[in-house]
Amino acid sequence: MLAALAVLVVAYRIADSVLRIRREAAVEQNLTDLKLRFFTNISHELRTPLTLILGGIEDVRKHDQLSPRGETSLTLAHRNARRMLTLINQLLDFRKIVKNKMELKISRVDLVPLVEDALDDFREMASERRIELLFTVSSRSILVWVDPERMESVVYNLLSNALKFTPEGGRIETILSLREAEECVLLTVRDTGIGIPKEKQEQIFERFAQASRAVDSTMKGSGIGLSLCRDIVELHHGTIGVESRPGEGAAFTVRLRLGNAHFGMEQIDFSQAGSEADNHGRTHRTDYMVSDYTSADSQRRTDVLPPKDAQKILLVEDNRELRIFLYNSLIDTYHVVEADDGVEALGKIRTEQPDIIVTDLMMPRMDGIELIDKIRHDFTMSHLPIIMLTARHSPDDRVKAMEFGADGYITKPFSIELLLARIDNLLTQRRALFERFSTQSARNKAVELSVGDVVVTDRDEEFLKEVMSWLGTHIENSELTIDQLASHLGVGRTTMYNKLKSLTGKSPVELIKEYRITKAQLLLRTGQFSVSEVAYRVGFSDPGYFSRCFREQYHMSPAEFLKTHHLKQNQDKESKKS
Repeated sequence: MLAALAVLVVAYRIADSVLRIRREAAVEQNLTDLKLRFFTNISHELRTPLTLILGGIEDVRKHDQLSPRGETSLTLAHRNARRMLTLINQLLDFRKIVKNKMELKISRVDLVPLVEDALDDFREMASERRIELLFTVSSRSILVWVDPERMESVVYNLLSNALKFTPEGGRIETILSLREAEECVLLTVRDTGIGIPKEKQEQIFERFAQASRAVDSTMKGSGIGLSLCRDIVELHHGTIGVESRPGEGAAFTVRLRLGNAHFGMEQIDFSQAGSEADNHGRTHRTDYMVSDYTSADSQRRTDVLPPKDAQKILLVEDNRELRIFLYNSLIDTYHVVEADDGVEALGKIRTEQPDIIVTDLMMPRMDGIELIDKIRHDFTMSHLPIIMLTARHSPDDRVKAMEFGADGYITKPFSIELLLARIDNLLTQRRALFERFSTQSARNKAVELSVGDVVVTDRDEEFLKEVMSWLGTHIENSELTIDQLASHLGVGRTTMYNKLKSLTGKSPVELIKEYRITKAQLLLRTGQFSVSEVAYRVGFSDPGYFSRCFREQYHMSPAEFLKTHHLKQNQDKESKKS
């Protein structure tokens, strides 16, 4: 009897527990439904005024001429209105997912510009908090069958989540990697934030789950972003996961399958398959932009020898993948030397004697600004042109870099073609700088420096002036030696060679020969001297050798030059008379 009573009591308690759990689940479901209805109603109410705001902004930008300040303000307003519309669309998508009513519109999409557009929306926010945004890709174009609007939402949420939990001065890296052997694409958003404890890593993908300690309290979310990401990725038959340790940041990775066989035919829009534009009508960029690079191939350096007379570039970058990618991009044209940070770079400058330096801004041990400062205050290397690469877009950062002596400032993501053009431009300007000094000195004029965009320290300017002045005084001496010039300048032969080579693009021997030929050309123009007399006046003991050197520089013999110049003078005189 007692045993039966005990069984009844236990059964009653179990039944009561089951009913209580069901009531709690029902209450939880009702609360969820209330939240969703509230979000949905508010979202629908906000979409109309936001659409009108965006339409008005686009109309003004299209038809009105604005001041630079007005254009900047309007761009800011447009970007933030778009951001709000994106968030509202996400809430509506979330409602559809919960009700199992979301339908994908699959088309063949290039993920590279899609991710770039999402990154652009976060650059200003990241810049304000001094967070470096990096974009890493394995191919110039990564084509995947996805719903572009939904996938843009995934990228947007992952970036937004990373910003919430990354402190000032941190780094967020977005990585796109094509894995053809595995028939998939990996999208990873990695941050240097506060991290996620192991026991909470599964919970963060649940609806309305919120982290308790965002870095910026104003960015605390609603708890649906990561849940929405998971649901959208799963609708694409992909997976999303996280790897994290407290205090070491987190890395969210989305894995998408290649091809379209896993989608139903009714989901696929084949009309977009070959289109250059996405669903928003934006044309994909053809000037491929990159700030980083990673893939299986990124671990290998291109097996290419630089040209025989290639100029030497020192590449200072702490991100190994980006450094290898830049190496592979530059090695066809230049001899490339690498350094991990500013400390290693200073040692490489002294041993390798580069012609130009390309450096990152944010690096361990010694950053780009400190490196530039040390270079500009060391006479043995102060002449080197420097280009800074950085994810910081702030005008203050650009001004600071220029004040410390950077010749160029390129923000990430950047075009490799732009970097190559800037390098070539700086080296060309250095040669133009020398030609200006050489010609003015040969004419016995005061040497003035007025070549734009070329950073030359006061000591380097005085150094060049002293070189040209000494050459002007001793140019008739056919026994002139490099050691004599070095002794006059008070520097070692190696230091003099390196500085002259970098500042003028020529060795001391080449420089002296070119100066003599330039001076000879000016003397021939006067018409007061014969070819032999000019040869002796500029330090050539052999007129025949002088003629060969003159032809190399001006593509005609001294006699031909003399004849051509006098003919032109006579024609000018006849023209004036008539």
